Order: sequence, then structure tokens, then C-alpha cells
Amino acid sequence: MATTGDHILISEYDGLPAPIVASAWGKQLLLQSVNDPELQQFVEFYQSGPQTPEAGVTCRDSTDATT
Repeated sequence: MATTGDHILISEYDGLPAPIVASAWGKQLLLQSVNDPELQQFVEFYQSGPQTPEAGVTCRDSTDATT
């Protein structure tokens, strides 16, 4: 569960190439553990980064778009 920020959505997804995959609009970081310090760096840089197509839009109260 993400406990910080409005721009974070976490979900389980089978078949990913690593146990942890952080994604941010065309950017991905593959990790073996959520305790890897690179995850925090990735979130801090890309959470509302320059690659964001809809700046300021949050993932809060998001639902699965496939249902």
C-alpha cells in the first residue's frame, strides 16, 4: 500500500519481468525488493515529473479501467 502522495497507484499484476516494477508514463524500474533505495528515488523524481502528460491529476480513488 502506498502511504505517501496522491500520484501513486499500486496494484498486483501477474507476469511482470521482476517482483517489483515501478512505472511512470513510459519509464520503468525493475527491482527485486520494495526496500531497494532506487524505488524511493524513482518515486521522488517521477511522481509529478516532466514526463507526466496530465500534471496535477491524481490516482486517488482510481478504479480498474478494464472493468
